[in-house]
Amino acid sequence: RRQPEVVLPASVSASSLIVAQHDVGAFVAQLVRPMPRVTGREAGVGTRFHAWLEKKFGVAALLDIDELDPEPPEADLADSELVFRRLTVAFERGRYAERKPACIEEPFILVLDGQQVRGRIDAVFVTPDDPLHDYQVVDWKTSNRPADPLQLALYRLAWARSVGVPVNRVDAVFYHVLSDEVERPPNLLDEPELVALLWSLSRRSDG
Repeated sequence: RRQPEVVLPASVSASSLIVAQHDVGAFVAQLVRPMPRVTGREAGVGTRFHAWLEKKFGVAALLDIDELDPEPPEADLADSELVFRRLTVAFERGRYAERKPACIEEPFILVLDGQQVRGRIDAVFVTPDDPLHDYQVVDWKTSNRPADPLQLALYRLAWARSVGVPVNRVDAVFYHVLSDEVERPPNLLDEPELVALLWSLSRRSDG
């Protein structure tokens, strides 16, 4: 029996590319037969934390309803509330508490060799005291799950294009809220490398 031909849709999410990089089979299966995302306590708490940051920084809610993770099952609510409180307390004590972002939850559509990649950048800060960078792209990390540098590579390029600066003038970091630690992955993929990755995934999904 012939396998169904799978091609990349006109627009893919940044999160789906991260999945594809590690498990192209799961990526293809989702394209062929989309299934609801399975979410847990971390997803629900993360959504609440992002909404809390929007309120803290005085920005109107920007998350689309389709992008919000559902709240966890009722059995997890008590534990989720505790984790959420720990996150907010930690953030208020951390290095970004008193900084004013240029934007948060910033949507983007990045076009790579004709392929659209869409996503949202958690926060962007202007960095006047950094001689090497004009901006810093930040992705908040609210759980202990490993962070994927591909996410920052996409966000960094998307922001650089949107403001018209060279990509090397944009710093890109993960901020681990509970530990107040900044993670700056070295050697993020540049535009040609992202294009090569994108089309290697496309060829593998067609094969």
